[in-house]
Amino acid sequence: MPFAPPSVQTRPTVLLVDDELAFCAALAAMLESRGYRAVTAGTGADALRLAAAEPPDVALLDLKLPDSTGLDVLANIRRVAPTTEVVILTGYATPGSAASAIGMGAFAFLEKPCTNDRLFLTLEQALLRRNNRAPAAVLAEAILRCPLPAAIVETDSGRILTANPAITTLLGNSEANRSLHGLPVGGSVVESRTTFAAHLQELRASGEAIAELPLRLDGDRTRWFELRSLQVPGWPDRALLLLLDCDARHRAAAADSRARAGFEAIFENLTAGIMVIDSLFEVQQANPAIARILGTTPAELVGRRCYEIMHQRSTPCARHGEDCPIAASLASGTTARAFRKHRDAQGNLRHIEVTAAPIHDDSGTTTSFVAMFTDLTEIETAHEQTRIQAARLAQLNRELTARQHECEAQSAELSAANSRLKELSLAKDDFVATVSHELRTPLTALSESLNLIAESASGRLQGTAAGLLEVAVRNCKRLAELINDLLDFSRIEAGRMEVNPRRLDIGSLIREVCDTFAPGARQKGVVLEYSVPAGLFVSADERIAHRVLCNLVANAVKFTRQGSISVSAAHLDGEVVVSVADTGIGIPETNHGHVFERFFQCNHPGERRPTGTGLGLALCRELVEMSGGRIWFESTEGVGSTFHFTLPSPPEGQIS
Repeated sequence: MPFAPPSVQTRPTVLLVDDELAFCAALAAMLESRGYRAVTAGTGADALRLAAAEPPDVALLDLKLPDSTGLDVLANIRRVAPTTEVVILTGYATPGSAASAIGMGAFAFLEKPCTNDRLFLTLEQALLRRNNRAPAAVLAEAILRCPLPAAIVETDSGRILTANPAITTLLGNSEANRSLHGLPVGGSVVESRTTFAAHLQELRASGEAIAELPLRLDGDRTRWFELRSLQVPGWPDRALLLLLDCDARHRAAAADSRARAGFEAIFENLTAGIMVIDSLFEVQQANPAIARILGTTPAELVGRRCYEIMHQRSTPCARHGEDCPIAASLASGTTARAFRKHRDAQGNLRHIEVTAAPIHDDSGTTTSFVAMFTDLTEIETAHEQTRIQAARLAQLNRELTARQHECEAQSAELSAANSRLKELSLAKDDFVATVSHELRTPLTALSESLNLIAESASGRLQGTAAGLLEVAVRNCKRLAELINDLLDFSRIEAGRMEVNPRRLDIGSLIREVCDTFAPGARQKGVVLEYSVPAGLFVSADERIAHRVLCNLVANAVKFTRQGSISVSAAHLDGEVVVSVADTGIGIPETNHGHVFERFFQCNHPGERRPTGTGLGLALCRELVEMSGGRIWFESTEGVGSTFHFTLPSPPEGQIS
């Protein structure tokens, strides 16, 4: 229900002045349902006649009438019915007409379509101003009947004095309105006391205040409302507080603001250059990317014509017969694309793709364009380099093809030569194996014969005869070792070397080998010693282990003039490490990488070329690796050498 007049409890009269008869009828029915008395007029003349006969409380006036303008009718109503409040309600609003109407004394200016809440709020405020003084009881009764959420508050403290059912229901309080009596709006209904205090200060200063604020509702819900506060005439410490729900509009505005901020962020940070250009080809906006592409700043681009920027011309591109995407978009109303070469302010040539899209108004007319500039310079440069590289690669491919043919011919020759070499190698291996085997039999007989002669003639041969016999025995032994090495290598290369590992007492084997070489070491004044913990076993072929030890100890004795030779063994991480250390002449560092190569022998300056074939260490490596071990050494020239090799520990339960 609307506010009642201050002196009489009659229905307020509202004069509707509008030539849209259907609209007048619908609005009159709504006013009647809300407790108003509605009178309608379709022309300015009818409105003046009705206003003069019975001045209405409020007139709702359209600006466009068939016989006069709304502003003329406003002036005449103010003349014939000076107590009538006039509210402009029109669909032809302009800022100029609104300013003129308010200046001529209109109470408010509303634009169609207008929400019911805003319309009735404006009517109530107009009635309140017309009836400029209202006793407290009448005003309180009017507040209770008001359909909008409303309350009377103290202008100083902001406490609620009277609240109607609508505001009580809105705030989630189902008790009588006295439950809100004395409740401060700031800090309870409005979360921020400071914000509501500023609203009250504006109210006290100007007599009215409007603010959009979030209100705390039941269940801790928050919703945005427009707070309209109007100081009660003649009652300076009281104010009428009305709430208009603007949550949807506020949230839509917030979403629009976020979207606009997002668009601005995209616009500012997009790697592609963007310009907004109006229908006269003038740049309205430019982002930093287009400024970077053109070698300038956004501020220097705004306000200039696009053809001045891109072509340094004073007239549009079409006059020069150029294919302009913006002109094409203007003509077709669709997106257009073109490629341009542009030289920037520094003189650099840029390759640019320009895409122009039209922007239309509500009538479909093209009003401006969005032009996107994509700098393709790096891509074009890369393409050019790719073309150059492709040509170069094609040339290289031709050269490689020719070279491939040459290589294929050479490969065929090498393959034939390799086959021949394999045949010769196999023949050599067979020959070595055969010769070694055939030499071994007579050599054995010769060696045994010499040993028998040496034993039977012991002490009887003197001088030259004894020396010759010793030379013959020693060389027979060397020849036997050479033949054994050659046979072993022949078996290894042919894959016929057999390895039969068993549980072997490495300590016993070391003692046996050291006892064999001890006499020769003593003759040179060299101490040969060994150190092996008791019960140390390996899993190895005894013949192979013996051969490796013999080769290493023999080399140590050969290359040690004085000092000592030490043989040791120790268990380490599931295997046994055997070491042969000497204080001999050592191995030059430049020869370390060749020590285990076949037929390699170290040459020491000032030393005689060592005797032997150079097969011993190469054979040691082959035999150790076949046994599942490793071999390595450390050596310093003039200090000595230490050779190490590993053999696996016997698995648990291995007996032989």
